[in-house]
Amino acid sequence: MNHTKIVREYIETIDADTPILLSDVKKLVGENAKMILTRLVKENVIARFGYGIYYKPTQTIWGDSVIGNDMVIQTRYIEDGDGNIKGYVTGLRLLNRLGLTTQVPRMTEIVSNECKGKNKITTEYGAIVQRPKLRVDNENYLYQQLFDIVENKNNIQVETEQMKAILQSFYRDNKLDFATLYKVGMARGASAQKLHKMSEMILGG
Repeated sequence: MNHTKIVREYIETIDADTPILLSDVKKLVGENAKMILTRLVKENVIARFGYGIYYKPTQTIWGDSVIGNDMVIQTRYIEDGDGNIKGYVTGLRLLNRLGLTTQVPRMTEIVSNECKGKNKITTEYGAIVQRPKLRVDNENYLYQQLFDIVENKNNIQVETEQMKAILQSFYRDNKLDFATLYKVGMARGASAQKLHKMSEMILGG
């Protein structure tokens, strides 16, 4: 089977208005990926969102649809098409979602395995991406978010007196356990003092 046919068949499996990553296509056909995707853009099979990101647009009364930044961030940095978690939201956006602050950031901070080489990069679609202290996966990302919240609370103004209750709800609602939290903390290089503080906040111990 030729490479163009492989890519076309792969694209057929992707829903419309869903990001198609050059990096994923390269896994199928190697360095021919960019040339093939460029050709498919010219043939109006797909559209280009930005560098290394494509999608199958749908027709609207205003013309071709345009995918949003949040969807691109989700696919590029947070979760792949197979449901593998490779990153998570952190910083002010995370605290805002949990109701710890009313501040709304202009840029979304992401911790992701996809940030390689540099410690932090700023994307063209509204995200600041930083390297993780510990490689992110499905089993540890929620625990890492908890550590980030506690570590960031002195840098971001918390606007509620219910922080402990909110963190305990997050811990309970996501069915987390302290043995894993401790293990993740150690792997991230947390000190005994920080782990004790986490215990006090989460368990009240």
